[in-house]
Amino acid sequence: MISVSTSAPLPNSDQWSFLELASSPDHADRERVARLERAGSPATLIHALTDALTAGVASGDIRYGWEFKEADPSHHRAVVQFRVDPTLFDWFFNARSGYRAHFRAHPSRGIALNADLVGVMQDKLHKRLPVRVSAMRVDSHMTSHGDVGVSRVDFISSLNVDLPKLWLGATPIGGGYLPTAASGPKICVGSKRWYAFYMGDNAWLDLKGAFNANNRLCQPKDPLTRALKLHETGNA
Repeated sequence: MISVSTSAPLPNSDQWSFLELASSPDHADRERVARLERAGSPATLIHALTDALTAGVASGDIRYGWEFKEADPSHHRAVVQFRVDPTLFDWFFNARSGYRAHFRAHPSRGIALNADLVGVMQDKLHKRLPVRVSAMRVDSHMTSHGDVGVSRVDFISSLNVDLPKLWLGATPIGGGYLPTAASGPKICVGSKRWYAFYMGDNAWLDLKGAFNANNRLCQPKDPLTRALKLHETGNA
């Protein structure tokens, strides 16, 4: 078990370097570096992400899924996919104040940021979703198995603060694939090189809740296991 260290400092420029991106012949990569160096605080990031979520709810540019557990199709979890600006996506994944940088600082610091984000998003959705949510019933591959109406209470209860997770939305609810740039120049994290994820104009984030298994919420991957992997590799 890891100790709780939510105050561990975020990586500095020696521990989290954009040198490869800055040295790229592609002008767009160098522009990304300038933006990432100017990235705001974690609190500002949370505000920007929740603004993107609420804008999606208001405009309808958002996807709702009700994912069933293939080992027991009676168990479901909420999935919310919302669009973000490409620069916000870049900030979220690649800046020193971003999501992965928190896990790099310490697994428990990443878990704490994830909980803060989920808590605010859960509250926003609770206030804005209709009493019955129109969703798509999907499997683990996000393949559609028809439309379904889910009570707001059940949908929101899946977004318990401790278990849901945020990540990139490369597989749209209903099927398909959105390409994610993971090749080319990388971020130098100590002696390691992490993908500098980017999705351009098709930048979406996934908010996945916990499965309700016989009145007990659970995730297929333990949050601590996920946090340790993010700390070591930057990938989930």
